Amino acid sequence: GDVSGALRMLDLGTAADYFLARGVTWAQDAWVEPGDVATYVEAARQDALRMRFNLALYADPRHFDSQITDYAVSRRAVDAVGSPLLTAQTVKFFADGVVENETGALLAPYCSGLHSHSGRQERSDSGDNRGLQNWEGDSLAEAARRVDELGLQIHIHAIGDAAVRQALDAIEYVQQRNGSRDRRPVIAHVQLVDQADIGRFAALGVIPNMQPLWAQMDALMTVLTIPRLGVERADRQYQLQTLHRTGAALAFGSDWPVSSGAP
Repeated sequence: GDVSGALRMLDLGTAADYFLARGVTWAQDAWVEPGDVATYVEAARQDALRMRFNLALYADPRHFDSQITDYAVSRRAVDAVGSPLLTAQTVKFFADGVVENETGALLAPYCSGLHSHSGRQERSDSGDNRGLQNWEGDSLAEAARRVDELGLQIHIHAIGDAAVRQALDAIEYVQQRNGSRDRRPVIAHVQLVDQADIGRFAALGVIPNMQPLWAQMDALMTVLTIPRLGVERADRQYQLQTLHRTGAALAFGSDWPVSSGAP
Protein backbone atom coordinates (compact mmCIF):
# COMPACT_ATOMS: atom_id res chain seq x y z
CA GLY A 1 0.00 0.00 0.00
CA ASP A 2 0.97 3.60 0.61
CA VAL A 3 3.47 2.73 3.34
CA SER A 4 5.51 0.43 1.09
CA GLY A 5 5.21 2.99 -1.71
CA ALA A 6 6.65 5.67 0.57
CA LEU A 7 9.43 3.30 1.67
CA ARG A 8 10.31 2.53 -1.94
CA MET A 9 10.52 6.27 -2.65
CA LEU A 10 12.91 6.64 0.30
CA ASP A 11 14.99 3.71 -0.98
CA LEU A 12 15.22 5.34 -4.39
CA GLY A 13 16.43 8.54 -2.72
CA THR A 14 19.04 6.58 -0.76
CA ALA A 15 20.33 5.02 -3.98
CA ALA A 16 20.46 8.42 -5.69
CA ASP A 17 22.42 9.86 -2.76
CA TYR A 18 24.90 6.98 -2.96
CA PHE A 19 25.49 7.59 -6.66
CA LEU A 20 25.61 11.38 -6.53
CA ALA A 21 28.17 11.27 -3.70
CA ARG A 22 30.39 9.28 -6.09
CA GLY A 23 29.90 11.58 -9.06
CA VAL A 24 27.45 9.32 -10.91
CA THR A 25 24.60 11.26 -12.52
CA TRP A 26 23.02 8.54 -14.70
CA ALA A 27 22.20 4.97 -13.74
CA GLN A 28 20.38 2.11 -15.39
CA ASP A 29 18.20 -0.03 -13.17
CA ALA A 30 18.85 -3.41 -14.74
CA TRP A 31 15.93 -5.36 -13.24
CA VAL A 32 12.67 -3.40 -13.27
CA GLU A 33 9.25 -4.95 -12.72
CA PRO A 34 5.88 -3.11 -12.98
CA GLY A 35 5.84 -2.18 -9.26
CA ASP A 36 9.26 -0.59 -9.66
CA VAL A 37 8.04 1.42 -12.66
CA ALA A 38 5.27 2.85 -10.46
CA THR A 39 7.86 3.98 -7.89
CA TYR A 40 10.03 5.72 -10.48
CA VAL A 41 7.00 7.36 -12.12
CA GLU A 42 5.74 8.62 -8.75
CA ALA A 43 9.21 9.96 -7.88
CA ALA A 44 9.32 11.74 -11.23
CA ARG A 45 5.86 13.19 -10.56
CA GLN A 46 7.05 14.55 -7.22
CA ASP A 47 10.24 15.89 -8.80
CA ALA A 48 12.17 13.61 -6.42
CA LEU A 49 14.44 11.65 -8.77
CA ARG A 50 17.55 13.85 -8.24
CA MET A 51 19.49 12.12 -11.07
CA ARG A 52 18.84 10.40 -14.41
CA PHE A 53 17.56 6.84 -14.55
CA ASN A 54 16.90 4.49 -17.45
CA LEU A 55 14.67 1.54 -16.64
CA ALA A 56 15.58 -1.88 -18.03
CA LEU A 57 12.36 -3.88 -17.91
CA TYR A 58 12.92 -7.48 -16.78
CA ALA A 59 12.24 -10.30 -19.27
CA ASP A 60 11.24 -13.65 -17.76
CA PRO A 61 11.20 -16.65 -20.14
CA ARG A 62 8.25 -18.13 -18.22
CA HIS A 63 6.00 -15.07 -18.58
CA PHE A 64 7.34 -13.27 -21.62
CA ASP A 65 4.09 -13.27 -23.63
CA SER A 66 2.25 -11.34 -20.91
CA GLN A 67 5.27 -9.13 -20.17
CA ILE A 68 5.53 -7.83 -23.73
CA THR A 69 2.20 -6.00 -23.27
CA ASP A 70 3.42 -4.69 -19.87
CA TYR A 71 6.46 -3.12 -21.57
CA ALA A 72 4.27 -0.90 -23.74
CA VAL A 73 2.19 0.09 -20.69
CA SER A 74 5.32 0.87 -18.64
CA ARG A 75 6.81 2.93 -21.42
CA ARG A 76 3.59 4.92 -21.83
CA ALA A 77 3.50 5.63 -18.08
CA VAL A 78 7.10 6.90 -18.16
CA ASP A 79 6.47 8.98 -21.30
CA ALA A 80 3.29 10.44 -19.77
CA VAL A 81 5.10 11.82 -16.72
CA GLY A 82 7.42 13.67 -19.13
CA SER A 83 10.49 13.87 -16.89
CA PRO A 84 13.87 14.60 -18.54
CA LEU A 85 15.40 12.44 -15.78
CA LEU A 86 13.43 9.24 -16.53
CA THR A 87 13.42 6.90 -19.52
CA ALA A 88 12.31 3.29 -20.05
CA GLN A 89 14.16 2.33 -23.21
CA THR A 90 15.56 -1.10 -22.40
CA VAL A 91 14.58 -4.73 -21.81
CA LYS A 92 16.89 -6.90 -19.69
CA PHE A 93 17.33 -10.60 -20.49
CA PHE A 94 19.33 -13.11 -18.43
CA ALA A 95 20.89 -15.66 -20.79
CA ASP A 96 22.54 -17.54 -17.90
CA GLY A 97 23.64 -17.31 -14.26
CA VAL A 98 27.17 -17.03 -12.85
CA VAL A 99 30.30 -19.18 -12.80
CA GLU A 100 30.64 -19.19 -9.00
CA ASN A 101 27.67 -21.54 -8.55
CA GLU A 102 27.99 -23.25 -11.96
CA THR A 103 24.89 -21.64 -13.47
CA GLY A 104 26.94 -19.68 -16.04
CA ALA A 105 26.45 -21.39 -19.43
CA LEU A 106 29.70 -22.81 -20.87
CA LEU A 107 30.55 -24.35 -24.23
CA ALA A 108 32.68 -27.01 -22.49
CA PRO A 109 31.91 -28.61 -19.10
CA TYR A 110 32.91 -27.17 -15.75
CA CYS A 111 36.13 -28.65 -14.42
CA SER A 112 35.29 -29.25 -10.83
CA GLY A 113 31.67 -30.13 -10.39
CA LEU A 114 32.06 -28.80 -6.84
CA HIS A 115 28.83 -28.98 -4.91
CA SER A 116 28.48 -28.11 -1.27
CA HIS A 117 26.89 -31.00 0.62
CA SER A 118 26.35 -31.09 4.40
CA GLY A 119 29.05 -28.51 4.87
CA ARG A 120 31.73 -30.25 2.84
CA GLN A 121 32.72 -30.14 -0.82
CA GLU A 122 31.90 -33.17 -2.95
CA ARG A 123 32.65 -33.81 -6.59
CA SER A 124 29.79 -34.67 -8.89
CA ASP A 125 30.45 -37.58 -11.21
CA SER A 126 28.28 -36.29 -14.05
CA GLY A 127 31.34 -34.71 -15.68
CA ASP A 128 29.27 -32.86 -18.26
CA ASN A 129 27.83 -29.92 -16.39
CA ARG A 130 27.76 -26.91 -18.72
CA GLY A 131 25.62 -24.64 -16.54
CA LEU A 132 22.18 -23.26 -17.28
CA GLN A 133 20.73 -21.48 -20.30
CA ASN A 134 17.59 -19.68 -19.15
CA TRP A 135 16.11 -19.33 -22.65
CA GLU A 136 15.71 -22.61 -24.56
CA GLY A 137 16.29 -23.10 -28.27
CA ASP A 138 15.43 -20.01 -30.34
CA SER A 139 13.30 -18.41 -27.63
CA LEU A 140 15.84 -15.69 -26.74
CA ALA A 141 16.24 -14.64 -30.38
CA GLU A 142 12.47 -14.55 -30.89
CA ALA A 143 11.86 -12.58 -27.68
CA ALA A 144 14.63 -10.14 -28.62
CA ARG A 145 13.01 -9.64 -32.04
CA ARG A 146 9.68 -8.75 -30.42
CA VAL A 147 11.36 -6.31 -28.02
CA ASP A 148 13.26 -4.71 -30.92
CA GLU A 149 10.00 -4.28 -32.85
CA LEU A 150 8.76 -2.10 -29.98
CA GLY A 151 11.82 0.11 -30.50
CA LEU A 152 13.30 -0.96 -27.16
CA GLN A 153 16.98 -1.65 -26.54
CA ILE A 154 18.15 -5.24 -26.01
CA HIS A 155 20.32 -5.77 -22.91
CA ILE A 156 21.42 -9.36 -22.23
CA HIS A 157 23.23 -10.67 -19.14
CA ALA A 158 25.69 -13.29 -20.43
CA ILE A 159 28.55 -14.62 -18.30
CA GLY A 160 29.65 -17.91 -19.88
CA ASP A 161 30.91 -18.38 -23.45
CA ALA A 162 27.81 -20.39 -24.44
CA ALA A 163 25.53 -17.62 -23.15
CA VAL A 164 27.58 -14.94 -24.92
CA ARG A 165 27.27 -16.88 -28.18
CA GLN A 166 23.51 -17.30 -27.69
CA ALA A 167 23.21 -13.54 -27.03
CA LEU A 168 25.23 -12.65 -30.14
CA ASP A 169 23.15 -15.10 -32.20
CA ALA A 170 19.95 -13.47 -30.90
CA ILE A 171 21.13 -9.98 -31.84
CA GLU A 172 22.28 -11.19 -35.26
CA TYR A 173 18.83 -12.71 -35.78
CA VAL A 174 17.15 -9.42 -34.81
CA GLN A 175 19.26 -7.52 -37.35
CA GLN A 176 18.47 -10.03 -40.10
CA ARG A 177 14.74 -9.93 -39.37
CA ASN A 178 14.18 -6.26 -38.46
CA GLY A 179 16.81 -4.53 -40.61
CA SER A 180 19.45 -2.06 -39.58
CA ARG A 181 18.91 0.86 -37.19
CA ASP A 182 20.80 2.56 -34.37
CA ARG A 183 19.81 -0.07 -31.78
CA ARG A 184 22.97 -0.26 -29.60
CA PRO A 185 22.37 -3.74 -28.20
CA VAL A 186 24.25 -4.53 -24.99
CA ILE A 187 25.69 -7.78 -23.65
CA ALA A 188 26.50 -7.35 -19.96
CA HIS A 189 29.46 -8.96 -18.18
CA VAL A 190 31.00 -11.08 -21.00
CA GLN A 191 33.17 -12.93 -18.47
CA LEU A 192 34.12 -15.66 -20.94
CA VAL A 193 33.89 -15.35 -24.72
CA ASP A 194 34.98 -17.93 -27.27
CA GLN A 195 37.73 -16.85 -29.66
CA ALA A 196 35.37 -17.34 -32.62
CA ASP A 197 32.94 -14.80 -31.14
CA ILE A 198 35.34 -11.96 -30.24
CA GLY A 199 35.05 -10.19 -33.59
CA ARG A 200 31.27 -10.44 -33.67
CA PHE A 201 30.82 -7.63 -31.12
CA ALA A 202 32.21 -4.99 -33.48
CA ALA A 203 30.66 -6.62 -36.56
CA LEU A 204 27.17 -6.56 -35.04
CA GLY A 205 27.57 -3.24 -33.22
CA VAL A 206 27.11 -4.95 -29.86
CA ILE A 207 28.33 -3.04 -26.79
CA PRO A 208 30.11 -5.26 -24.22
CA ASN A 209 29.22 -3.80 -20.83
CA MET A 210 31.96 -5.07 -18.53
CA GLN A 211 33.00 -4.79 -14.88
CA PRO A 212 36.79 -4.31 -14.50
CA LEU A 213 36.42 -4.62 -10.72
CA TRP A 214 35.48 -8.30 -11.16
CA ALA A 215 38.78 -9.13 -12.90
CA GLN A 216 40.74 -9.22 -9.64
CA MET A 217 42.34 -12.07 -7.72
CA ASP A 218 39.93 -12.01 -4.80
CA ALA A 219 38.34 -15.05 -3.13
CA LEU A 220 35.48 -15.08 -5.63
CA MET A 221 38.10 -15.59 -8.32
CA THR A 222 40.66 -17.85 -6.64
CA VAL A 223 38.33 -20.05 -4.57
CA LEU A 224 35.12 -20.18 -6.60
CA THR A 225 35.91 -19.32 -10.22
CA ILE A 226 39.35 -20.61 -11.27
CA PRO A 227 38.80 -24.19 -10.00
CA ARG A 228 35.51 -24.33 -11.92
CA LEU A 229 36.90 -22.97 -15.20
CA GLY A 230 40.41 -24.45 -15.04
CA VAL A 231 43.54 -22.40 -15.69
CA GLU A 232 43.26 -22.17 -19.49
CA ARG A 233 39.75 -20.71 -19.48
CA ALA A 234 40.37 -18.67 -16.34
CA ASP A 235 43.24 -16.90 -18.14
CA ARG A 236 40.82 -15.86 -20.92
CA GLN A 237 38.31 -14.11 -18.69
CA TYR A 238 37.31 -10.45 -19.08
CA GLN A 239 39.02 -9.75 -22.42
CA LEU A 240 38.43 -6.00 -22.20
CA GLN A 241 41.51 -4.95 -24.15
CA THR A 242 41.01 -7.57 -26.86
CA LEU A 243 37.39 -6.54 -27.41
CA HIS A 244 38.40 -2.87 -27.47
CA ARG A 245 41.21 -3.56 -29.96
CA THR A 246 38.85 -5.40 -32.30
CA GLY A 247 36.66 -2.31 -32.52
CA ALA A 248 33.93 -3.09 -30.00
CA ALA A 249 32.43 -0.05 -28.24
CA LEU A 250 33.41 -1.14 -24.74
CA ALA A 251 31.33 0.24 -21.86
CA PHE A 252 31.83 -0.19 -18.12
CA GLY A 253 29.18 -0.85 -15.52
CA SER A 254 29.45 -1.23 -11.75
CA ASP A 255 26.67 -3.80 -11.25
CA TRP A 256 25.87 -2.08 -7.96
CA PRO A 257 24.64 -3.26 -5.46
CA VAL A 258 26.23 -6.62 -6.35
CA SER A 259 29.57 -4.82 -6.34
CA SER A 260 30.79 -1.28 -5.70
CA GLY A 261 29.01 1.57 -7.42
CA ALA A 262 32.07 3.82 -7.20
CA PRO A 263 33.42 4.58 -10.69
